[in-house]
Amino acid sequence: MSYASYKLLHPPTGITNCASGFITHSPADFVPPVSPLDIDAEAVSPSVGPIPNLIVTAAHVLEVYRVRVSEDGGKDVAVEPQRGGVMAGVSGASLELVCSYRYCISV
Repeated sequence: MSYASYKLLHPPTGITNCASGFITHSPADFVPPVSPLDIDAEAVSPSVGPIPNLIVTAAHVLEVYRVRVSEDGGKDVAVEPQRGGVMAGVSGASLELVCSYRYCISV
């Protein structure tokens, strides 16, 4: 049995590689919110910026996921510790499978 047919007959069991990139959307599409009441305001309420897609390969399967982010909204901040950096203002995230491709060769 050749290596290629072995890969086709036996489904992948683990992730071989992963990367991130803007496949389904552009980072230029993100426009930070501006308060209509005060145009001169320096600090706008923090929100999550553009998040790249997650690209995963497992043997001969290539999958692209969209990251869905749930932002903190009106929660009591005294109960939960403050997060900084990338996780500031994020309460959770989920993955949505955008596309999946099966190839005859290893990816």
